[in-house]
Amino acid sequence: MQYEKWEVLTPGQRMLRKAVYLVPGALVVAGQIIALVLMNIGFDKVPLSVILAGAAVVLLAGFSIFIMLCILAYWTREHRRWLYGLLEIFFALVLLVVTVYQSMRGVPVPQGWSFPLVADLSKYAASLYVMVRGFDNIGQGLKDDPVWGRRWRWFSLQKVDP
Repeated sequence: MQYEKWEVLTPGQRMLRKAVYLVPGALVVAGQIIALVLMNIGFDKVPLSVILAGAAVVLLAGFSIFIMLCILAYWTREHRRWLYGLLEIFFALVLLVVTVYQSMRGVPVPQGWSFPLVADLSKYAASLYVMVRGFDNIGQGLKDDPVWGRRWRWFSLQKVDP
């Protein structure tokens, strides 16, 4: 698909693009503020419901960041496919290294590496890839639908006919 300039986006699509960045950012800031306040007050002086609400905001922030990354990866795939292909190759190589390393247990790790971190990041990258594939399959399935196909093109930040 040919890259379409941002100028062709409708005001609603521009708002969606901003929301994808702002909502997770706001949740992260709110989670940090709640955590700092709870640490300064002391957990023993705060009701359990407030602590659980703070934990829920932090979890929601994490999930929203993951969803944001998935949406951004999907938009990259739709508008800059060559860049998305480079990212796929990079993460495929990381997964290959993780798999080979796990099969060679007992081999010393280079100093400064934290293998569990790399393994966890590769799992996140794999789940991100699966979600982008899901977005793509939805888009392909709705391509011929006049109503939902138009809505999906709008979500994908593609030009939508009036």
